[in-house]
Amino acid sequence: MPTGCGTWPAFWMYDSPWPDMGEIDIIEGVHDSAVNSAALHTGPGCSMDGVPEDSFQGRWNPGLTAEAATNCYVEAPGQSRNQGCSLGFPDGTFGAAWNEDGGGAYAALWDESGVQIWAFRGGCVPEDLRCGRPEPSRWGMPAARFSFGPRCGEGHFASLRVVINLTFCGDWAGVSWPWSGCLLRGVSCDAFVRGHPEAFAEAFWAVRAVQVYRPAPGVRN
Repeated sequence: MPTGCGTWPAFWMYDSPWPDMGEIDIIEGVHDSAVNSAALHTGPGCSMDGVPEDSFQGRWNPGLTAEAATNCYVEAPGQSRNQGCSLGFPDGTFGAAWNEDGGGAYAALWDESGVQIWAFRGGCVPEDLRCGRPEPSRWGMPAARFSFGPRCGEGHFASLRVVINLTFCGDWAGVSWPWSGCLLRGVSCDAFVRGHPEAFAEAFWAVRAVQVYRPAPGVRN
């Protein structure tokens, strides 16, 4: 996956009108981060308060007040604009740290119970996933879990389209530049990107496949 100061890669799903139709971020991060962030972005009325923290490996990212960012509404008070309900994965799931091990596979399960996301290193990809017959119940604890229920109905999400993109600077990488280790390399994100094209040799996606599965006939999930 892309890495380097000024980069903002993402693998996500959304539809219009946004955010009413929902957004699911599977892979996202900026600069030289080694930690992936996953999130849901919605209109009002969707919160992950109450999701058991022992049911996933990651941790809720902090909002503006250091409280956990569990409100998926893009204008939620106490959170950065469009932060959504945002989870940080375990270390080594993003950027150069992920690439050093030869990459791997990300998998997301979206069903009536919610959204779960796993990050598998290259040597740890489940055999059922390699063979194209995924059995998520065998994959162990997910890195991220977003649950549907009384606090967030599944109607916040409709038929989403898959997007894989790479942004330079932008709302996240650009705004966070002064507080990142990248500040030592340039006065601003825009100036660094314009002046140092040689810094982006590793700023690209190498994707072997994107596979989408639906329930088999007679299987509800």
